[in-house]
Amino acid sequence: MALALNKHAVATNNSVNSLAVTLDADLNDIIVLCIATNGGPLNGSGGSIVSSGTASGKTTAFAERTPRGGASNNVIELWWAVATGSFTGGTITVTVPTALQPNYVDIHAFTVSGGNTASPFDATGNNNQTGSADPSATITTANSFTFASWRAGSGTTTATAPYALVDAGAGFNFHLTEYNVPVSGTQSPTYSASGTGNGAIMDTIVAAADSITLMGAICL
Repeated sequence: MALALNKHAVATNNSVNSLAVTLDADLNDIIVLCIATNGGPLNGSGGSIVSSGTASGKTTAFAERTPRGGASNNVIELWWAVATGSFTGGTITVTVPTALQPNYVDIHAFTVSGGNTASPFDATGNNNQTGSADPSATITTANSFTFASWRAGSGTTTATAPYALVDAGAGFNFHLTEYNVPVSGTQSPTYSASGTGNGAIMDTIVAAADSITLMGAICL
């Protein structure tokens, strides 16, 4: 199965203790959360990410990809999981660390089909870029799914071709996530914003290995 963006959803609130996003997923999708917060990170005291697939009763544990992007008070983080079953209307709840409540939270949630569930991310290149500048990486695994997520200091944000939009916020939310597939070689995603950026993160999901079934006959 070729890598593809499958499902996506977004949730934003400027002042909350926790925020939930509703997402659909298919079996073995790679679930990605690009989360922008002020004052993070989410793994501080009292912070958490809890997921439940309401249609199937399944729960999914999320892990963080590090390093995270942005400054200590303008954080952008990447969390991921593998969907252990198909579900519709699954709820993913992000809770802000107790000492930082209430706070700004913006969630871009999406799923990628066709990914390697045992080891989803390209570990052969320096693909996990962070900081306020535009990220750039050399993708050594052909036909990969590369995505980048930014938080701008102000203004509206727009994806820049050949990257396509996953999600972008509105109003007080200046967070944008975009993707490109299939890719290999040097990737330097950019975005357009009327304000300056203050955090970025980039990563790459690789395809599941092809399986080959051998059939034969024994002649006596």
